[in-house]
Amino acid sequence: MEISPTGFWRRSALPDVEVVEHRDSPPHRGLSATYGFAFQPAAVPSRAHYRGRSHDAPPGAVMLSEPGETFNISGPSSGIILFVSPNLMSRVALGHFGYVKPVHWRTVMVPLSPLSEQLLATIGTLRNDSDRAAEAAVSRFIASCITHFREPTREAASSDCPKAGLAHARDLLHSRYRESVTLEDLKLASGATTKQQLIRSFRVAFGFTPHRYLTYLRLGHARQLLRYGRDCGEVARLVGFYDQSQMNRHFIRHYGITPGRYARSAV
Repeated sequence: MEISPTGFWRRSALPDVEVVEHRDSPPHRGLSATYGFAFQPAAVPSRAHYRGRSHDAPPGAVMLSEPGETFNISGPSSGIILFVSPNLMSRVALGHFGYVKPVHWRTVMVPLSPLSEQLLATIGTLRNDSDRAAEAAVSRFIASCITHFREPTREAASSDCPKAGLAHARDLLHSRYRESVTLEDLKLASGATTKQQLIRSFRVAFGFTPHRYLTYLRLGHARQLLRYGRDCGEVARLVGFYDQSQMNRHFIRHYGITPGRYARSAV
């Protein structure tokens, strides 16, 4: 089992936003498909391995994450997470600040601060108020995070050939996740001498084998399409799974619920 959330929920009028509440979830890992704002409640602190290092999450802290990055939660954890789609983040960044490039965070873990209160208040508005009030609250929260935590610049990709090659292999998975990408395709993109070297190096760099990484990538895209009301069978085909049954197995293993139940989680 990868993760057993207590519940996904979202408003049907706001498909770019969802909330996950989980309690005593076992250790889990994955690939983020959205921006995440995870609140650590006043319970046992948790630890996350993210961006190549471990981060302790004390009670009251908020962890910021970005799309396309791997994570590993090393122990039982509880919390509440607000997920925001890259599309919504881009709209707020452009509309409020005129930013056209993707938003990156300059920090990962924010200790107990006004951000924690703002996050919980935003989730409360999502749960209890009108669609218009909820949409405005989320936009204000995103704008506040961009103001206080946006990284002004992001260093260019490393010029080190092996690392740059692995980045090319990863980018190939992102651009062709709907297709049957072979290890030979990835080997050629990365410049690795053998498929075994590719698999080992990819796992060290990104935390997963190419096959597992591709599975998580497809699951993230499946969640997005399901939030917009697409049929489960159609979604499985669109994101590259062999059939709906295969998507169901991976979805249950990673999220603890079926795609159909996830699609019906709007409130």
